[in-house]
Amino acid sequence: SACSGPTWVRSIREGDLDLDYDGHYMFSRLNSNYAGWLSQNNAKKTKVFCDAWPCGQQLITKSVGSEQFEDITGNYKYELGSVKSKEAYYQAYRRIHPGYCNASNCHIDRELSSLKNPFLSDSGINTRLKMANCPMYGEDVQLHWLLENLRSEPKNLKFNLCAQIITYNGCPMDQFWKDSVTIALGPREVKKIPLCVSYSQYGPYLSDHNIMKVVAVSDPECGEVLMVSRDIVINRPPVIVKQDHCDFILT
Repeated sequence: SACSGPTWVRSIREGDLDLDYDGHYMFSRLNSNYAGWLSQNNAKKTKVFCDAWPCGQQLITKSVGSEQFEDITGNYKYELGSVKSKEAYYQAYRRIHPGYCNASNCHIDRELSSLKNPFLSDSGINTRLKMANCPMYGEDVQLHWLLENLRSEPKNLKFNLCAQIITYNGCPMDQFWKDSVTIALGPREVKKIPLCVSYSQYGPYLSDHNIMKVVAVSDPECGEVLMVSRDIVINRPPVIVKQDHCDFILT
């Protein structure tokens, strides 16, 4: 969940992101992609190979007076790829980058093209983090880390892994777990590596947002920098209140 008010839904749709509150967050989390960089000692920055589409493409809510879902994506974003969508994107870029207030659309396009990340598949490796369970508060988080070598030569990679608590709008908080692992992949080989983040590790740090991020980044010394991440919501168990012969479930 996210807080998009008090701000106008229209301002999100039109790219007016210089207003208060979380309009910029809602704009960036729907029908968007992102650019990822590895910062080393706050001096050197390296563009990483990553999945550029971690954001949702639909926004739905419960219909009024019905149990059916209602698609309200169009209230927040113009149709993906439309002229209106591009115009809103240019507007948003000008609002949050003062140096581009009077820049032409072509100038912004060139800047955005230079920021685009290469796809993971371009590196010859496909990798993703897949949930192995739906963790409730108090349970360990189980993941499957999938890696696939797309090429005919072997690959040896060293990855640094970490997990940290984040707020609903992606702001990082405490890092509570880290590890490193070296992985050897034969030609066209696929591996599934189990990962576990125990409750004893994340429990003392979990905030009211109930979200953690797990990230795996390859060591720059091994060549291209690969990055894969996963946001994980820790579900709170329901509270059951018993009264006479009735049970009330509070979630």
